[in-house]
Amino acid sequence: MKNLIGATIDQYQILVKVRETGTRSLFRAYDPRTRRHVGVEVVKVQAVDRPALLSLLNEQAGRNAKLNHPNIASMIASGIHENLIYLVYDFYPARPLRRFFNRKYPWHELARELVSVSQAAAHAHQMGICHGFLNPNSVVLNDKKIPILFDFGFERIITDHILARAPGAWINKWGYEYCAPEQLNGAPPDARSDVYSMGVILHEWIKGEIPLLEPTPLDTLRKRNFAGEKDIKFDKDVPPAIQTMIAKCLALNPDDRYQSMQEAGVILARGALDLTITRSMVKKPLAVPAGRPTLIRPWVGVGLVLALAIGAGLAWVAGAGQRSGFGGGTETSSPAAAMPSKTLKPTSPPVATNPIISSPTTAPTRMPASITFPLFQETPVGSVSQAIQIANVKRMIPISVWGIGDLNDLTVSPDGRHVAAGSSRGLFIFDPHTLELQKYIDTYSWVSAIEFSPDSGLIAAGDRDGLIRVWDTDTWQEITETAYSGHTMGVLDLAFSPDGKRLASVALDNNLIQWNVGARESIKSDPVQVLSVSCVTYSSDGRRVVTGGGDFKVNVWDGESLALVRSITFSSKVVDMAGIRESPLVLVGGSDRRVALVGIEDEPGSETLGNLQFPLVGVAASLDGKTFAAGDVNGGIFVWNREGAQVWRTQGNTLGAIAGSLGSVHNLAFNPDGKTLYSALRNGTLRALDASTGRELRQNQSLDAHARRFTISHNGNYLISQHDNNMVRVWEISNGSLARQLTGEIKTGNPFSQDDRYLALSADPSTVKVFSTNDWEEIHAFNGHQKVEAIQFVQGDTQVAAGYDQVIRLWSMSSGQQLKTKKQFSGSGCSNYLDLKDKPVLSITNYHFILTGVQNRSMLCNFNRADFMRAFYVDDVNGRLVYGGNSQLVAVLSESDTREMSGVNLRNVVSAAINLDGNLLAAAYDDNTIHLWDVSTRQEVMSLFGHTGSITDLRFTPDGKFLISSSLDGTIRLWGVPK
Repeated sequence: MKNLIGATIDQYQILVKVRETGTRSLFRAYDPRTRRHVGVEVVKVQAVDRPALLSLLNEQAGRNAKLNHPNIASMIASGIHENLIYLVYDFYPARPLRRFFNRKYPWHELARELVSVSQAAAHAHQMGICHGFLNPNSVVLNDKKIPILFDFGFERIITDHILARAPGAWINKWGYEYCAPEQLNGAPPDARSDVYSMGVILHEWIKGEIPLLEPTPLDTLRKRNFAGEKDIKFDKDVPPAIQTMIAKCLALNPDDRYQSMQEAGVILARGALDLTITRSMVKKPLAVPAGRPTLIRPWVGVGLVLALAIGAGLAWVAGAGQRSGFGGGTETSSPAAAMPSKTLKPTSPPVATNPIISSPTTAPTRMPASITFPLFQETPVGSVSQAIQIANVKRMIPISVWGIGDLNDLTVSPDGRHVAAGSSRGLFIFDPHTLELQKYIDTYSWVSAIEFSPDSGLIAAGDRDGLIRVWDTDTWQEITETAYSGHTMGVLDLAFSPDGKRLASVALDNNLIQWNVGARESIKSDPVQVLSVSCVTYSSDGRRVVTGGGDFKVNVWDGESLALVRSITFSSKVVDMAGIRESPLVLVGGSDRRVALVGIEDEPGSETLGNLQFPLVGVAASLDGKTFAAGDVNGGIFVWNREGAQVWRTQGNTLGAIAGSLGSVHNLAFNPDGKTLYSALRNGTLRALDASTGRELRQNQSLDAHARRFTISHNGNYLISQHDNNMVRVWEISNGSLARQLTGEIKTGNPFSQDDRYLALSADPSTVKVFSTNDWEEIHAFNGHQKVEAIQFVQGDTQVAAGYDQVIRLWSMSSGQQLKTKKQFSGSGCSNYLDLKDKPVLSITNYHFILTGVQNRSMLCNFNRADFMRAFYVDDVNGRLVYGGNSQLVAVLSESDTREMSGVNLRNVVSAAINLDGNLLAAAYDDNTIHLWDVSTRQEVMSLFGHTGSITDLRFTPDGKFLISSSLDGTIRLWGVPK
């Protein structure tokens, strides 16, 4: 599905993704017309008849409209936008309940958190509506930490609609863990099915694991069908009555469960107040206690819930109970202020949900209609004029994204007009002569395989979700009349038949599928199972489809029926293959590093061209069948002619296989005339080589944004990023363009001079080089260092200090000579350096940070960096320090002011930064998310999603307009608040 972050659907501006199910994605969005945040849910699966499905969902929404409860959201709008069904809900979705399933919870705390959820479900059951898909991801907290239920009945409608129109189609089995046995067996859900799901949630939260779970829905059904109460086990600290309650929810026979959520809600309400719960209460929660007046009616349960709700509110405000998991797992200074809105509310009579209107501090996001965020690299970001502050932090979105991501496939159009690359960010089209980017198509998916049609009029792209899409290469518009949806896992390879009428695909689901290209409907063959299939091509006449894979076979299939014609044994697993025009041969590369020509017709055989030094990653054949190429994991390229003679080779890394390196793995493709061989590295580097000599003709590295760290100039004009192979890239922040590539390494401290006229890098362990930012030419090389861990311009930029905590050398910028200094040990933890007149020049900490007249020098000197502090940031302008690690994030503002941020329990902080005002702290977790805290309150105020790989660095720009993040997903992202 498309990545919709930053897009506008109707009038709704998509901000962040909140949750995802097998069929839908929920986003937080902003509605500028009403000036409030809403939830926008998008149906991500491909539906044959979208209007019909939307009509069914609207009908269910009409039935749901009679639900009137403070913990139930209503659908307020719907429609179809660019072939995507969207549904709009009247609440601010902050995060799913699932986010808090990171530890076991005591019974009373669990009861407090789930009682309002049970009340919402009970209200729906009273109105004759069941949810049918209750699980921790279907409960979403709003901005006030109130749990919200919505989309009652939607999951089944979507699933049934797709299966009815495409029997045997794949439906993601996401969420089956929480389904009742009768649901897994195909029966429609009812209120008792929701009770079962609540039992699973209770068990998971109190025990830390889902009960009676197996890897597949079928195995789970079998286990639950034959399990008894004895198979549901609890820890000793779980009260026996609660064990009985959960076991009753999980009864195999629906008649043995609670018949409505109202009964379970009564028990949860008593638990929330820490009241006594007996087994007799658990068995019949709504029963009239003996000795009570006969005026009590069956609705006593509702009255009890109401009474308990009032009591729970008072008890919570008074400080009763343990801290709430919804609050982030950390105690706050004022729990009463944080939680009253979450206390129990009456289920009868229902209370209307108040509209969630943005507070004055969250003014509406106003985006110019002509701008679609995020912007692509080399696009000016002048649309951002305000600094990120507490008042507007909730309106942050990705403003610009740089980089190609991870490059996965490379191909050249048969007419020679285009070089195309498929990556984790979409499709990139380059000029074959200059390698300059011509067109970027944001496919909103991870493209894993691409192929041009024989007439060059189409380009097909398969993604790692199993979807194949096609674009017209004249207009670059997607052809949406048909949906090539049949694979259940990532597409590995694509091939057009020579006449362009068929498209063959293979995927990780081990299926071979053949599609009729251009048909009004997505006509495809029945999937053919092929063991460990990895690649596919056509014979030169189109009569055969050829596949290779991990079964040591080259399989030849009939091009019409996909019946197996013959199976040819190869010497190893087949890694890649290429068809050869007007030839009965295919080029095959194996895991044994062998490259061979294999005959696929009546007399199959093979002819070895050569063997690679390191593991093979890809092969390519020129269109005329006269030249063949193969690449290895270390960057080596081998080229042979038709006679089998090696024409040339380039030596890759000789130290050993480095398959994990982003800068080594090759994709190869020939220009149609066979004179140019194109090579692509996974990091996005493109090269054009003379196919006859191997001489490099041109190169494009401007889209490689796999940065391991970065820093920003003092004026905010430049960002320099550190890459593999000792490469440093200089970027212009204003437009995301690559200004220069330098050799060196960024060290601790800001490598820019205070006036930003110079940049200093470590060229090697003994050398520091200084470059002019005017033309990026080298002006000084300072040699003789023992080790360089820190570099800093000092003394008004007239000198450069470099070294490590034991030895610092000082160099003159005017003469280029080393200056003599005196080292002085202080009791503060720093080593001080003085000039020959005993005037202080600088200090260096034991964590290799050079200090020059900063505030809080004593605090920075006395601080000892521990090993767990993976995230570590020093604000040398204001003398502040931020560190983080496992379950901890701390801002040290001064010697007497240390603040630990809340909500970091069981989270691993990998990078952190603080803005110049010192009121906003940003940190990245190892789950690839970014979070922001209000330093004064220590509360998290915003979460940012988008990176798909480890986040390596995080910085605010000096003017505070952007928070910039880098990641191993191959992107650098600028986050901000648009006009």
